[in-house]
Amino acid sequence: MHELGFKNTTAFINPFVINSLPCTVFVGEDGVTLSDDRGLNFGVALLSPLVAGTGVHMRLENRKFKLYLASEYQNQLTEIATKREQEKRETIERLEQLRKSNLMFNQALNLPFQWKIDIKVRMSGLSENSWGDGQSRSTVYHIRVMEQFTEGRLKRNIGDFLCGKDHSKHQGYTDGYDLDHDKVSCAACLKIAARFNHKGDK
Repeated sequence: MHELGFKNTTAFINPFVINSLPCTVFVGEDGVTLSDDRGLNFGVALLSPLVAGTGVHMRLENRKFKLYLASEYQNQLTEIATKREQEKRETIERLEQLRKSNLMFNQALNLPFQWKIDIKVRMSGLSENSWGDGQSRSTVYHIRVMEQFTEGRLKRNIGDFLCGKDHSKHQGYTDGYDLDHDKVSCAACLKIAARFNHKGDK
């Protein structure tokens, strides 16, 4: 975007001008003076004449006036908005693919009991500067057993993790937080879960 050169035509800057920024002003009949649609002269003149009526975007950047062709400025805003929308769509698509991949991984565990993904709530994840969801950087996603299950020496009660009891101070279910899009990542839970998948290999 090309910045337009200009000079001040008055030593006094009308406070209404400052309060109006950023805004679009228009080139006068002489090709250099600038005024808004109310006819307020902004006290600056272009160094290179433009066609009368041409829109000029005027703003303050670091306490200095900056002038650009309004059409170029609008085009830049459009390009930025288009780019952000594209990035948003790509992010949504990427997250959807990740969700599907995680879902396929979790379903492939093929566990013989009802379960859900859950976390061990951390105090640091409930602090003022956290997301407030009980998670921390070291959080892993466990298999929370949702029905009593016994097989040989392996016994789990409702609410236990597959890797063992949840002994955290805030033991419970994170019902208000949707973890279905996440992937089981607790190594101990996955190690035990692998026993059930290998049964058919014997």
